[in-house]
Amino acid sequence: MGNICSVSISFDEIFSRCVQCFLTKASYISQLQDNLLLLQSELQKLIDVRDDVMGRVNTDERSLQMKRTGQVEGWLSRVQAAENQVAELQKLKDEETQKLCLGGYCSNNCKSSYNFGKRVHKMLQELTTVKTEGDFKNVAEKMPEDPVDEMPIHPTIIGLQSTFDKVWTCLGDQQAGIIGLWGMGGVGKTTLLTQINNKFLDTPDDFDVVIWVVVSKDQKLEMIQETIGKRIGLWDDSWKTKRLEEKALDIFKVLSQKRFVLLLDDIWERVDLIEVGVPLPSTKISSKIVFTTRFNEVCGHMEAHKQFKVECLAHEEAWKLFRMKVGRETLDNDPDILQEDDDRSKMHDVIRDMVLWIACEIEKEKGKFLVQTSVGLIEAPETEKWEGVKRMSLMENQIENLSEIPSCPHLSTLFLNENSLRMINNDFFWFMPSLKVLNLSSNGLIEFPLGISRLVSLQYLDLSWTGIKELPEELKALTNLRCLNLDHMYFLHRVPRRLISSFAKLHVFRLSHCNRNLGPNEDSVLSGGGEYLVEELLGLKYLKALSIQLNGSCAQGKFLKSQKLQSCTQFLHLEGLEESLPVLSLTGMKHINELVISCSGLEELKIDYCLGEIQKRGESHCFHSLGKVIINDCIKLRDATWLVFAPNLKYIAISHCFVMGQVISVEKCGLVEDEIQSLNPFAKLEYFRLQNLRCLKSIFWKQLPFPSLKKITAIGCPSLEKLPFDFNRVTECKIDMQIDKRLLEQLKGEDPAT
Repeated sequence: MGNICSVSISFDEIFSRCVQCFLTKASYISQLQDNLLLLQSELQKLIDVRDDVMGRVNTDERSLQMKRTGQVEGWLSRVQAAENQVAELQKLKDEETQKLCLGGYCSNNCKSSYNFGKRVHKMLQELTTVKTEGDFKNVAEKMPEDPVDEMPIHPTIIGLQSTFDKVWTCLGDQQAGIIGLWGMGGVGKTTLLTQINNKFLDTPDDFDVVIWVVVSKDQKLEMIQETIGKRIGLWDDSWKTKRLEEKALDIFKVLSQKRFVLLLDDIWERVDLIEVGVPLPSTKISSKIVFTTRFNEVCGHMEAHKQFKVECLAHEEAWKLFRMKVGRETLDNDPDILQEDDDRSKMHDVIRDMVLWIACEIEKEKGKFLVQTSVGLIEAPETEKWEGVKRMSLMENQIENLSEIPSCPHLSTLFLNENSLRMINNDFFWFMPSLKVLNLSSNGLIEFPLGISRLVSLQYLDLSWTGIKELPEELKALTNLRCLNLDHMYFLHRVPRRLISSFAKLHVFRLSHCNRNLGPNEDSVLSGGGEYLVEELLGLKYLKALSIQLNGSCAQGKFLKSQKLQSCTQFLHLEGLEESLPVLSLTGMKHINELVISCSGLEELKIDYCLGEIQKRGESHCFHSLGKVIINDCIKLRDATWLVFAPNLKYIAISHCFVMGQVISVEKCGLVEDEIQSLNPFAKLEYFRLQNLRCLKSIFWKQLPFPSLKKITAIGCPSLEKLPFDFNRVTECKIDMQIDKRLLEQLKGEDPAT
C-alpha cells in the first residue's frame, strides 16, 4: 500500500476545463460566419501593408540602386501564400455555410464545419502575424560592390588582339608594376584598356578591386581622388570637405591593404600617384597600374616598367572594321533600315577636341563661346568672363554654389548639368534676358531657383535627376517654353494645376519616375493618379514627344482614349491596372520606345482581337518603335505573349511576377498560329533579364535563333527547365549568361538537337 500516491483534483476544476475546451471548439462553428467576414477584411489590410512595402521597395530599387532584403522577399512570399490560402477558403465558403443551422450555432455536419472553422480561425491568426511582421525598418540593402565593373565594349575587337595578349601576359610579370600604352588618338587605346578591364571578370580572385579613372586633359588631382574614393567606399559628404593631403592618406590606407589594379585612361602629362595617395607597385606589393597616353614621353615621366605602342590598323583590318561598323544593310542600301533615335551619343575624344577647337577658335576674338567641361571646376568662372558670352558649357564639374550675379545679356545657351549644385542665388538669372536653353539636370538642387521664372525667352528647361520638391506658380511666365524635362525627379511632389497647360507652345514634355504618394486633395497635377495631368496635356496643341507615368484607372482611361497623346508618347509607365488590359488599346503609340508595367492587380494583357486589327491595317506588327520593356511586380500576370508583336525589342526585363508560367503562351499563340512564324519574335533582342519568377516554366515553346542576343539573365526561376536556343551556339557566340547553376548544368548536359 505504501506505493500508492493520491492526487486530489476538484470536480469543479475538471468541469471548468471541459467546458472551456468545448466552448473553444464550438466557437469554430458558431463564429464561422463572422470569421469569414473578418477574414476578407484582414486580408485586405494585409494587402494594403504589402502595397506600402512594395512602394518602398520600388523606390529604393529604382532610385537608390538597392536590392530588397531576404526578409522582405520571404515576407512577400508569405503574403502571396496567405492570399492563395484565403482564396481557397473563400471557394469553400458557400458550401460550408449552407451546412450551418440553428442561426449558425450548429451544423448538419459538425465534423466538416469544425475542421473548416478551425482552418478559418488559424488563417485569421496567420494574417495578423504576417501583417505585424510587415513593419520593416529597412526594406532594401545596398548591393555589394563587385571587384570589377564591366565596361561596355563591342564583342568583336579588330587588330588589337596581339597587343592585348602581350599586355595581359605582362600583367602576370611581378617585375612590371606600371604599364604604359601609348599611340596617336583614335587607334584604340581606350578600347584596349576596356578589354583589359573586362578580362579581370574572368579572374576575380587575382585582385581585390579594379579601378577605372578617366583622366583626360586638364584633369585635376581632386577629380582622380574622387573617382578612386567612390570606388573604394570613401566618398561621402564629410570626405568631400577634406584637404587633398587628407584624402591621399585615406586612399593610401585602404589601397595598401588591397591587391588593386588602377586603370588610368587618357593621360596627357605626369600624374603624381603619391600625391593622389596610390601606393606604387613593387615586388612586395602585387598591385598593377596601367595607363593610356598619346605621348611616349609620358610613359617615361610615369616611370613605366613596360611600354606598348598601339599602332594604327593595317589596310585590310581597317576595311574590315569599317564594314562591320557600317553594316551590310547600309552598304547594300537597304531601304527598310530603321533610324536610330537615341537621346545621347558619345563623341570620340579626338573628334570632340577638334570640334571644341574649331568652335572656340572661330569665336575667340568675339569671346562668344566659353567651354570648360570636365575640368574639375569647384567654383563658376569669375563674372567678368561671362560678359559678352553667347553660349556656355560648365557641365561635368563639381560646382556647388552659384552666388554671384553675372551680367550676360547675349547668353542664349547655358549647360550646368552634372555638377554638384545645391544652391543658386535667386538673382543669378537676373541679367540673362536672351537665355533660351538651360540645362540643370543631374544636380543636388532641392529648392527651385525662383530666378528662372524671369527667363521669359526660355524655350528649353531640363531639371531631370534633381532633388527639387516643387515647382512654383511663377513658372507660368515662361510662355515660350517648348521643352520641359522633369524625368527622375524622385522628390517632386507638387506641380501646380494649370501650370503645364499654360505652356501653350510646348513640344516636348517628360515627367516620369516622380513621387506618386500624394493625397487626393493636393493642388498638384501629380495627385489623382495623373488624371489632372492628362487633362492638361490634352489642351497642348503642339505636343510632339511625351514621357509619362500613370497609376490611376481614370487617368489611364482618359489617356488611352486620346489618339493625340498616344501618338506622341515615347515613354509610358503604367501602375495600378486591375484584372486585364486589351493590347489593342496600346497600339496607337506609334513612337513609344520604352514601356514599364508595374501592376500588382493585372492578370492578363489580352491579344484576342489584336491580330484581326493588324490584318485590317495590312501590317504584321503593332509596336514597331518599342525597344525596351520592363514588367515588374505584376504578381498576378501569367504571361507576356503580346511581346511577339514588338519586332524591334532590344531589352526585356521581367521580375517578381510570381505566377507567370510562360513568357510566350503556347495556348494564346494558338489563336494566331498561322501568323506567329512571320512575326519572328526576339530577332533584335540584345538583353533578356528574368528574375524571381518562381513559377516560370517556359520562355518559348521551341528554339529561336536570337541573332542579336548579347546577354541573358535567368535568376530565381526554379521551375525553368530549358532556354529557347541552342546552348552550344550561345557559348560559341560568347553571349554573356547569368543563370541559375541548376539550369546551367542541365543545359550543358542536353543534346543540342533536342
